[in-house]
Amino acid sequence: MLQNKFSRNMSFEKFLGHTANITSNRIPYYIGWIKHFEKYFSKHRLEEKEAFDPFLVDLQKQFEGWQVAQAKEAVKLHWYYTGFSKSLLETENNLTYRISQFSFSAKEWGKATLKMREILRLQHKSYRTEKTYLAWIRRFYLFLKYKDPAGITQEDLKQYLSYLAVDRKVSASTQQQAFNALLFPFRYVLDKQIEGIAEAIRSRVRKRLPVVLDQDEIVQIFQNLQDPFRLLSRLIYGGGLRLNECLSLRIKDLNFKESLLTVRSGKGDKDRVTLLPSSLHPDLINHLKSVRVLYDADRRNFVAGVPLPTALERKYPGAGTEWAR
Repeated sequence: MLQNKFSRNMSFEKFLGHTANITSNRIPYYIGWIKHFEKYFSKHRLEEKEAFDPFLVDLQKQFEGWQVAQAKEAVKLHWYYTGFSKSLLETENNLTYRISQFSFSAKEWGKATLKMREILRLQHKSYRTEKTYLAWIRRFYLFLKYKDPAGITQEDLKQYLSYLAVDRKVSASTQQQAFNALLFPFRYVLDKQIEGIAEAIRSRVRKRLPVVLDQDEIVQIFQNLQDPFRLLSRLIYGGGLRLNECLSLRIKDLNFKESLLTVRSGKGDKDRVTLLPSSLHPDLINHLKSVRVLYDADRRNFVAGVPLPTALERKYPGAGTEWAR
C-alpha cells in the first residue's frame, strides 16, 4: 500500500523507493517504461488517458506478461505521484475487458487497412499519399476507442472533425486533409455515403501574408550550407523542385546542353521539364564525378542498383545498375 502522504519536494525516484517500496535495482526499469509511454502518446498525438490501453496492448505484442504488468504499474505510480490517480486508475476487470475489445477491433481495422492500401495502389496514389491516409485512419481509430469499423457512421466523422477543430485546434488545411483521408475508406472500403458533413465545426481559414525571402537572404542561406546540401538547395531553388523530386533525380534527367531538367513522376504522377541553371553546371559535373567513384565501387561489389518504378525492374532486370539510369 502506498503511504497517504509524501513530500511534494520528493523526486519521483525517491518516491518509488521510499513510498512505493520499489527496490533500487528495479527503479531504472520503471523510469524507462514511463519514458516509453510518453514517447508513445506523443507520437500518436493522444492524451494520456486515451493512450493508456492501446499502449498496453502494443506492449503485449512485444514483451512478456510480467513486463507489461510492470509497465502498467510504473505508469499508474507516475500518475499517482503527479496527482492524477483518482481519475485515471482503473479496476483490473474493467481494464481486461477493454483490452479484449481493443484487440478484437484491432484485427478488423487491420483488415480494413490492408484493403484500403490495396485500393490506393490500384488507383496509383503516390506513396506519400498512402502514408498520410493510413496515418489519419490510425488516429481516427484511436479516437473512436475500439469501435468496430463496420459500425462507424458519418456522425463519428463529424465528431472527429469537430474534435480536430475545437480540441486539437488544427489548421483548416490539416482538417481538410483529415476529411479527404477518411472519406476514402468510407467510399471505397466501407461502401458508405457521406452527407451533411457541413454540420461539423470547421477550422477557420486565416489569411496570412506569405513569407518571401529576398535574394540577399537566399544567398546567406546558401553560404551557411555545406555540400551536398548546398548543391541540393540551389538546385531546388533554381529549378523550382520539391524536395522529393530533387532527391529522386537521375543522371538521364540532366540535360546540360539545353540547360533543362526532367522531373519524372512528380506530384500527381506527372512528368515535366524545368530549368537547369547554368551556374550549377560546374558543381553538378564535379558532384557526378565523385558519385561515379562510388558507382564503380558498387558495381565491383555487386551492390543492388537503384529502384525502378512499376514493372520496369522485371522488364529490364539490369537497368537499375546502369549509370544513365
